[in-house]
Amino acid sequence: MLNTTCQGHGGRCDCRHDEYSECAHYSMEIDLGVVSYCDGTCSGALDLLERDIETGREACPEETTGTITLRVGGHGRTPESYVVTFEGASAEEWALAYIAARTGFYFSELLYRPVSHAAFPRLVDALYPTCEHGMALELCNGPDHFLSRDQEMALWG
Repeated sequence: MLNTTCQGHGGRCDCRHDEYSECAHYSMEIDLGVVSYCDGTCSGALDLLERDIETGREACPEETTGTITLRVGGHGRTPESYVVTFEGASAEEWALAYIAARTGFYFSELLYRPVSHAAFPRLVDALYPTCEHGMALELCNGPDHFLSRDQEMALWG
């Protein structure tokens, strides 16, 4: 695990990458000094790591082939999110069963733990369903995938 975003808990730290990003603990008011026991796995540090991967400040890690780690998010009364990991020879089956048992939740890969699409093809199909055109199912609008000009004019006026 990369440890570039968090230098510790219990105080303020100077782990800025640039003038736009700060440590996960930037809001702490009391400066107790840097306490270096954080291993980079606190939620704030992981959120910043994902942001750094998105912006290209950190390289995307290799895809995992032995484990599946997913972010689970809720809607409505349970908006919290959490991370689940499935390991072993039946990891894909367990992950698919877990997803199927939780309607009303959304699931996504973590940028710092990308799943191998070649090793887990059924999971990828569940996370990213496609239509018969090979594109995102949620954006499909019929036989041509896209709306015709007349359909768009009727829809958007």
